[in-house]
Amino acid sequence: MIAESWTCDRWRVDVAVIASHAGTLDTRAPALPEEVLFRGYLVQTALGRLPLWGVTALSVLVFGVPHLLSMSGARSLAEKVLFLLLPIGFALLATAFRLRTGSVWPAVAVHGGFHVSWWVAGLWVTPRPETYGAYLAVVGGVLLAVGLAAAVWVVTRMPAASKGSAPRESDGSGRP
Repeated sequence: MIAESWTCDRWRVDVAVIASHAGTLDTRAPALPEEVLFRGYLVQTALGRLPLWGVTALSVLVFGVPHLLSMSGARSLAEKVLFLLLPIGFALLATAFRLRTGSVWPAVAVHGGFHVSWWVAGLWVTPRPETYGAYLAVVGGVLLAVGLAAAVWVVTRMPAASKGSAPRESDGSGRP
């Protein structure tokens, strides 16, 4: 047998199914255009015009707000707000990658990986409607915490020249 299978009491998952779906465009398609727009064009345009925290906030806001219209499965206003933790946390993380590396490619890779992992996780975890809000709070809360930590780390540790100010003159000691 070419594909390995995992079985549980009520379901069977073929590794080949996961691998073939993970490689298709339906899971990765949003990553490239969204990252080119939000972390490429928008961040590049804002750099030097806004402080890094402002660039980050703008990227998060412009990326997060359209996700209010997303097909998230949220039924109530509270669930829609909890769902926003996911794109906000992700946008913080992706913007931190973009600012730290100067490239959109790490954010594209993580964005595509997020879509694939969300699909794979759905094979194992499908929350009941009455627990969907708690599910969003936990998953979104973790992503928000990781994204916030990454964004704070990058914004506070970037060199002064990257924050839109002029680079400092060297005194010849090898230090800026």
